[in-house]
Amino acid sequence: RRFLSFLTHIVSLSSPNTCLSNIRSIDMCFFYAVIKTEFPIKLSCRGHLAPPSMKHSYNFSVTCHGFRCILKITAKFDFYLSQQLAYKTECELPHLNHHLSSRTAAEGRTVKYQKTGSYAVNSIHGGSIMEKVYDKCCGIDVHKKLIIACFKKGNQQEIREFGATTRELLEMADWLKDGGCEMAAMESTASYWKPLYNILESSGLNAIVVNARHMRAVPGRKTDVKDAEWIADLLMHGLLRASYIPDKDQRELRELVRYRKSLVRERNRELNRLQKMLEGANIKISGTITDINGKSARNILEYILSGKQIGSAEYDILYEKKVIAHNLKASKEQIIDDLNGIMSDIQRKMLRLLLKHLDELNAIINELDDDIDNFMKPQEKQAAKAIQDIPGIGNTSAQAIISVLGTDMERFPSDGHLASWAGLCPGDNESAKKRKSGKTRKGNALLRETLVVSAHSAVKNKRSYFYAQFMRISAHRGKKRAYVAVAHSMLIAIYHILKDGVAFQDLGADYYNQFNKERKIHAYLKKLKALGWEAPVVAS
Repeated sequence: RRFLSFLTHIVSLSSPNTCLSNIRSIDMCFFYAVIKTEFPIKLSCRGHLAPPSMKHSYNFSVTCHGFRCILKITAKFDFYLSQQLAYKTECELPHLNHHLSSRTAAEGRTVKYQKTGSYAVNSIHGGSIMEKVYDKCCGIDVHKKLIIACFKKGNQQEIREFGATTRELLEMADWLKDGGCEMAAMESTASYWKPLYNILESSGLNAIVVNARHMRAVPGRKTDVKDAEWIADLLMHGLLRASYIPDKDQRELRELVRYRKSLVRERNRELNRLQKMLEGANIKISGTITDINGKSARNILEYILSGKQIGSAEYDILYEKKVIAHNLKASKEQIIDDLNGIMSDIQRKMLRLLLKHLDELNAIINELDDDIDNFMKPQEKQAAKAIQDIPGIGNTSAQAIISVLGTDMERFPSDGHLASWAGLCPGDNESAKKRKSGKTRKGNALLRETLVVSAHSAVKNKRSYFYAQFMRISAHRGKKRAYVAVAHSMLIAIYHILKDGVAFQDLGADYYNQFNKERKIHAYLKKLKALGWEAPVVAS
């Protein structure tokens, strides 16, 4: 309430000057002033109105935090598309009046704000609030067939449009190199950023890829040019968080692993179609054979496709020829009943095509396994072998993990940073000292999925620490959260194995029994007494 008299007037704008570059539209610009005061003060501003050719609007707001008053002036400009204009905005806070404390009045500070181009510079006694990290940088808005680049050089900027062909991307790289570009930033738009990043990398230019969710502009005022300007502004002042982009060899290894994973998913879909088709023909092979993609199932399906029925005599012949495996647990009568169904000619043809597709997928997956093994470097193979000591992680999972993480853990200051990047640790959502939803963030999909699947396998070993951890958490938090917690622990172990070069040591299933033994005994006895059990009386 002390600051109700603070707001008396609004900031006026000076006339625009001629611009060196074509600025079609200007986004929202913000001005901040921080003044230390003990009493209400008044603000007076002077200047002229903007010319009629420029539509303008501005807002003025004041917030108080203790003895610190934050003044916020928001100016909004819209230039006509045909005009080539720049703008220069200046706001002055004159010497504070007698209501200020003697210390503040003695300082007699004058705060001046200037905005030239599309970035703000604040000057209070020569100090700066928004520090420039890069003097020459480029913001790139990437599309499928169009690329907009905003190259900033100090107070000037140049905007150019390029196509997405290799020739035009090389032209843009030469343009940035000739201008002495220190850093370029682009959004991670689908897969359109990959060829641009590869060309900038091969040209010796520094480039970063940024998540689009981390640099949203003002809603309702979005164009390709404004997006490029906004990216360049944030990059110039060091307000962008770069995504992790590994080197070219690791990126190619990751592509192989991801393609193999997509083919495995396609094979699983084909197996589900096969199972559905056999159920439609009333052939209950899944009740007899566990693996429908195994050798025994394939031999039986080949015999069924010939159109013959399986009787007692035919079963004996197939059993002797080992078409029907000898280790099947089902009885002879059950197998005969399960394999004799009704299949039409169309169903036989579809089944034959489906089996042919499965054979092709199996051949390609095996070829990719060899390619991945040959492409991995010796240190990557050694790292993959080291993390296979962790329960639940096999060769395929280890290759996927190494393809995402690599072998150098120096870019992660701690195991907590790695878990946060992977999206396997609880999130922070606190307001007014109250903890809200702590759901995990979206991390690397390949790494997260691989570790969660490995966690499902790790908890099956009842002598491991992961089993004890799963049982402890699932009792009160549910199985899904427990699987994520186990995956989190596995990732921490992987971090220390790769960084410190230590071997994995399982803590054992009785790890949690080492703590608070008396308290646990008392709790168990209390539960037994609640169930009606009484401790036996020992004679003296």
